[in-house]
Amino acid sequence: MNPVRAFIFPSMLAATAFICFPAMADENPVCPAKISVAQNLDGQAPEGWTRYDAKDEYPFSGVSFWSGTPDQKAQLAPSQQKRNRAASTTATWILPKSETAYWVGCEYSGTSVILAKPLEKNIDRCSVEYDNRFSPPVAKSWRCVGRP
Repeated sequence: MNPVRAFIFPSMLAATAFICFPAMADENPVCPAKISVAQNLDGQAPEGWTRYDAKDEYPFSGVSFWSGTPDQKAQLAPSQQKRNRAASTTATWILPKSETAYWVGCEYSGTSVILAKPLEKNIDRCSVEYDNRFSPPVAKSWRCVGRP
């Protein structure tokens, strides 16, 4: 992820997340617009260096879908992508019935932290609309629909 974008555009991205995520049904959880993350060094600083841990807020930037919990590393690729217009692309994930639960992950610019939760068992398709004016593109909106 581009750390520059995380510091230049955080208020714009947070506002986008609030505007694009109106109240949705329970099967469409809303990603928090931003999260606070405390980062620290894993282990000791090399000799001669002083460690300073950072805490900052990171704006919502994208959504990922997983077969099983994200720690199982089974992230799903979109089934299809369609360019809507010059500045927008929609990616769709088709989720066939499975014994393994599907999970959604909320991603945040500038950090590897994601927030994840299982999708309802009847969900069979999820779509994300991306704003292509950013690099990488930023999710503008997303929704999942299910089988009756």
